[in-house]
Amino acid sequence: LKTTDAAESHGQDSFGQSDVLDTNTIEGTITGSPYFMSPEQARGEVSQLTEATDIYSLGAILFVILTGRPAISRSENSTASRSGAKITIEDILRRVSTGQIETPRSIAPRVPTALEAVCLKALSLSPAHRYPFAASREQVARSLAGDIRCWLNDEPVDAYPDPLQVRVRRWARKHQTLVVSSAAALLVSTTVFGVMAAVVSEKNTELSVAAAVVSKKNTELGVAV
Repeated sequence: LKTTDAAESHGQDSFGQSDVLDTNTIEGTITGSPYFMSPEQARGEVSQLTEATDIYSLGAILFVILTGRPAISRSENSTASRSGAKITIEDILRRVSTGQIETPRSIAPRVPTALEAVCLKALSLSPAHRYPFAASREQVARSLAGDIRCWLNDEPVDAYPDPLQVRVRRWARKHQTLVVSSAAALLVSTTVFGVMAAVVSEKNTELSVAAAVVSKKNTELGVAV
């Protein structure tokens, strides 16, 4: 089973011609770029290849789009290769088959957390934990494409439960008119209340002074009598 043409082209042009495999294993045939292979494909488990395999390959392509490099790099300076030596194709296949991949934010910290979660869900080791294949329009909402569309539309994604502060900010962005009008009304109310409080306080002071004057006059009248 080959990965998509775009993935293979990317694997040949950007990651080296030698990264495209065409080798036999005991269980089956491994054909394509190891960077975009699913774990079951890297193990040569031909009977286990389903639509979930394609979802994994799409997740691997999304990883490259987000970070500029594959989830497992052959670079000497990569996190995945801490020993300092370049890893071999066999090492890549072993890491893919066991789920030893990096995370987008470990390479590019500015990648949004929700988008990273979408990518990692597509790259789940178990096919059952990946996005379902959207065979109908109704299933698109729960699919990889559905989550990416939600993120682009500033909506919550299925792969990541947003924290409360993120949900509040999103609600405020989607209801800017209401937020602005409410803030303006609150500002006016606060200002009016402040002015009224100041006026009342001033009047109370005047009444206190007047009461003191009256009391003094009463005292003087009492002494005179």
